[in-house]
Amino acid sequence: MNAGRAEAPRLRGVLGFAMALAAGAICVPIAVIIGQLESRYMIAVLAALAGLVGLALLGSLERVRMALVAALALGLSLGLSISFLHHTELPGRYATFVGGALAVTVALAQLAAAGYLACWLLESRLVGRRRPVRLVPLVFWPQLLFMAAGVLSLANAMYPALMWLEMLRLAGLLMISVVVMNLTRREMIVYLWVLALSVLLQAGLAGVQFVTGRELGLGVFGEAKLLNYRIAAVQVARPTGTIGDANMLSYFFEITFPVMLAMFYLARHELARLVAALATLGAAAGMVAAYSRAAWMTVPVSVTFVTLRILGRRVVSLRTAIVLVVLTMALAVAMIWLWPLIERRIFGDDDGSVAHRWPLAQAALSIFGQFPALGVGLNNFAVSFTTYDATGYSRVFPGGDHVVHNLHLLILTETGLVGFCAHIMVFAGAGWLAFTTNGDRTAQGLAVAAFAGLLAHLGHGMVDPGFKLSLTISQLVAAQLGLIGCLWLHARDVGGGRDVMPVGARDDG
Repeated sequence: MNAGRAEAPRLRGVLGFAMALAAGAICVPIAVIIGQLESRYMIAVLAALAGLVGLALLGSLERVRMALVAALALGLSLGLSISFLHHTELPGRYATFVGGALAVTVALAQLAAAGYLACWLLESRLVGRRRPVRLVPLVFWPQLLFMAAGVLSLANAMYPALMWLEMLRLAGLLMISVVVMNLTRREMIVYLWVLALSVLLQAGLAGVQFVTGRELGLGVFGEAKLLNYRIAAVQVARPTGTIGDANMLSYFFEITFPVMLAMFYLARHELARLVAALATLGAAAGMVAAYSRAAWMTVPVSVTFVTLRILGRRVVSLRTAIVLVVLTMALAVAMIWLWPLIERRIFGDDDGSVAHRWPLAQAALSIFGQFPALGVGLNNFAVSFTTYDATGYSRVFPGGDHVVHNLHLLILTETGLVGFCAHIMVFAGAGWLAFTTNGDRTAQGLAVAAFAGLLAHLGHGMVDPGFKLSLTISQLVAAQLGLIGCLWLHARDVGGGRDVMPVGARDDG
């Protein structure tokens, strides 16, 4: 008996040594393979392995979920992704940010969302802590209907593979909406504050790029080469942050700006209010640095929208009047420095940027007239533009494929009236939920602010292709839709008994 006990530690030692040898035998060829990858993929794989180890050390599924929520919120501002199965047999030059998905792309936000669902499955099946996945119909079904319209548009698609690649992207976006929709109260707080820190991060990066006119060596995180634009006879390097494009960066700020402003209004502690104020100012400054006129025009609309909804009659109070006077004075001081930049962008020669938009719109309408019901095919606009254009205006930009500078006309042309109706339903449903979120002013204010960001982007989409050209911004839009659904669900559950999400306050629930 004693001999058997003495042999047990020795056997465990032998087994441990054998497992170490086996692990080494497996890791050596893996290390060789990783070492032969491009730097972008090598860093992504090493970061994924480090992330798995970090998640394992957290010790509980609840902490893992919290870390994944933070990664999801951070991933909405980073172009950190890996692409494979590139569709390279297309004619011409498929330029960056033109059209939609050109490959299967796996991004940080998608991985975090998938990990969150995996944790939910483990908790439900192994731990026995059952928490059903809840789907808000006005958020879930319109997105699913738009995907169905995309499949129908396959009837006219010149390149069906592009439609299926876009369908994979849409499935990932729907997954992000579902995950954000199912966040707990504590997870929602983490999500919003990490998003605020992401706004500050992007504002800081944009500021450095704007001042120096140089890249910061963050290509692995989505930074792209700064392009010089000729504006009023002056060469201007527009910052990209880690979003990848100056216009996309302005989309990011205009969508998040109302949420940051709402968090500032609703924060209960001084530190929380300070962070929210800095994030709000950072988003506004980022829009200025991005040189986007349409983004600038969304600011007064968003401020008015959110302020009236959250403050209501308190707008006419003495305290609010004092705050407005101080802000007006600060804005006046800022305008002394910023006005030459703004004047040059609004009134200066923009090298034909505005003049190109109407001819492109006419060309797109000529294609819509040929395929009014189902469209020319989801994600097939760019490759079909010159083929089906009956006006000849599609050749305004020589040298490659491009799209119309109007988000809504782009979707109408690609998916026809069927898909366009589903597109309208996606945002109309979100608006209905935002304005019917009842329970307390915090939930109402945040829901309306999230919708205000979407509304600002839809307005910008009248003169730009919008979120459809960027996976990062598409993920942000999907997350905003999920956030509105999440606030609506929590408000319905609480029934007005207490704050749904006390911004800036400690929450133990």
